[in-house]
Amino acid sequence: MIGFYMKYVSSNIFVATLISCLGDIPLSIGGGFLYHHLGPKYAMPIFLGFSIIGSLSLATWAAPAKQLGIGIMSVLVLFTRSGIKCTFDSCYLANSTIFPAIFAGTAFGICNIGAKLVTIFSPVMAEITPPTPMIIFCGFASVALVAALMIQQPPKEINKQIPTK
Repeated sequence: MIGFYMKYVSSNIFVATLISCLGDIPLSIGGGFLYHHLGPKYAMPIFLGFSIIGSLSLATWAAPAKQLGIGIMSVLVLFTRSGIKCTFDSCYLANSTIFPAIFAGTAFGICNIGAKLVTIFSPVMAEITPPTPMIIFCGFASVALVAALMIQQPPKEINKQIPTK
């Protein structure tokens, strides 16, 4: 939804898109390192927190965007986009560690179908009068944050070999 909403956030959509996309690269790399060190239970809420902060800021300051300038608005879009992108990347990484191999593909496929069905409505939601789209986005990110806090990681000794006699 952020891609569709960008035309309402900034006076120059090209500069705002360039800044937010260039910022995605180092933040995705950093997100991978953070995921590796903290695991999905702690990394995903951090990424979703960035998105919530960015979306609340965009919802609050979307109307006086002309006074804030394109740089600040682009940074807020960067926070929102990068948080969701890092969460999405973490979903790919976490799928193989949370679910057994036999169920991992099916679990990810079912979740992906649900995500695609919800994504169908993003262009329509982006056209609603601001700040409603960012409030909806913040609501979805908040629900995802609470769900991410409930992730239970399997113990590391799950693949322990059975001793032979």
